[in-house]
Formats: sequence, C-alpha cells, structure tokens
Amino acid sequence: MKHLLWFFFSFLFLVHSAGANKHCSPNKEVPEDAHPIEKARQLIDYGDYTIWHLDDFMSARSYYEKALAIGEQCGNDSITYQAKIGLAYTIQTEGQYEKSYEILEELIPQIKNNKKLLALAYNQQGANEVKLGRHASAYDLQLNALQIFKDLKDRENIAKVHFGIGTNFFYQLQYEHALEQY
Repeated sequence: MKHLLWFFFSFLFLVHSAGANKHCSPNKEVPEDAHPIEKARQLIDYGDYTIWHLDDFMSARSYYEKALAIGEQCGNDSITYQAKIGLAYTIQTEGQYEKSYEILEELIPQIKNNKKLLALAYNQQGANEVKLGRHASAYDLQLNALQIFKDLKDRENIAKVHFGIGTNFFYQLQYEHALEQY
C-alpha cells in the first residue's frame, strides 16, 4: 500500500511539473531542421508522455538528458529548468532520492523568481525527504510549496501537496493526520 501511494503521488507530481502533453507521442520524430529549442521542448514532452502513458522511466530520463544538454548549450533557462525537474523525478523513481534532492537543491537558487517551478521543486524535494525518512524536513518543504501554490491560487497543485503531506504522515503511521490531508 505504501508503495502504491508513493507511486501515485510521485506520478501526479511529475505529470504537471514539467507541463505534460498527453497528445504528444514519442513515436513521432522531431524534424532534423527544427530549431534546437523546439527540439528540446519536444524532448521534454516526450519524457512526460513516456512516463504518463508508457511507464518507461529510463526512456524518459534519456529524453530529459537530451533536452537538458540542448537547454544548457543554447542558454535557455526555461528548458534547462524543466529538464532538470524531469530528470530529478526519473532519478527519484530509480530510488536515488539523495541524488534527486541534490539536483533540485542546486536548481532552487536559479528558479527563485519562478514561483511555480520553485513550489514544484520544493514539493518534489519533500517527496524525496519522505522516502529518506526525514519527515520533519519533508513537512517544511511541503508547507513551503503549499504556501506558494496558495498564493498562486493553483488549486490542482494545492491538492497534490496535501496528498504529499498525507503520504508523509502515512509513512509515519500517523493515520489520522494523513486522513486530514486526503
């Protein structure tokens, strides 16, 4: 049950963290003559699609790594940040919670002015902390994410953070507190 809840929470987080495009199939090739930034956006969409529809985290990781390389080469911060969030998520699904946390920790100072990405990073860091058994730190990160999403009036992500907080309490066997969040 714990693993099912964790997978569900993590899955919901990723789908919206990098702007999943449910209509984008990785079976279509990006035209060779496409602008590099357009290629990178398509690769991010492919990564999101691959996770959402195919449950293939290794392929998704490859897409995010390629998008990240393009974003860094072109100096496009938006692509770089989205690719890093997707990459951190795929690394998290491999059980490399500390490495995922470190990627996000390095990213946070760079995205301070993008409140939505900042909140997404905090929430994902919180999910890593839950898996690492650092529940108090996870809760602080989740509360930071929750406050930002409330300020943004982002109801969907507010719900996701509440689910994550509930999962945090669930892992601590605090079922009453978990139920309050769900």
